[in-house]
Amino acid sequence: MAFRIARPQNLAGLIGKTARSELEIQMDHTMIDDFLRASGDAQWIHRRHAAERLVPGNLILSQIPRLLQNLYVIEQYEKSILASYDNIRFRHPVFADEKLYLEATITSVRQRHTQVYVKTECQMHNSQTKVLAMTASVVDVYFP
Repeated sequence: MAFRIARPQNLAGLIGKTARSELEIQMDHTMIDDFLRASGDAQWIHRRHAAERLVPGNLILSQIPRLLQNLYVIEQYEKSILASYDNIRFRHPVFADEKLYLEATITSVRQRHTQVYVKTECQMHNSQTKVLAMTASVVDVYFP
């Protein structure tokens, strides 16, 4: 379920509440190929000829901003930046053509000067099996 929020400061009302993204992302072969070309990743386990093609962990990680923006729709701010990723853990392999969804829990919202810092604990899950694939802490900074 997506949350519509007027301003970033209002995310404080969601601290401790876990939300699941309605959007699910299929990690298909085209997406993997495009990522490998852009990143220069040459690991054989990510190539099409691998018996069980694994999705690169960095490709999974790169989907978090998209899913967070889909989950928390903030209407009034000038710009935002991803400030940090921390505690990234790949818990279970993800194979080509599997779908993932995000579970997110906002753990802190603090204002410093005019910027609003939002820390979110993120979990990426396999849509079919519900298995936890990856965890990460994310800090976004909003400029209202």
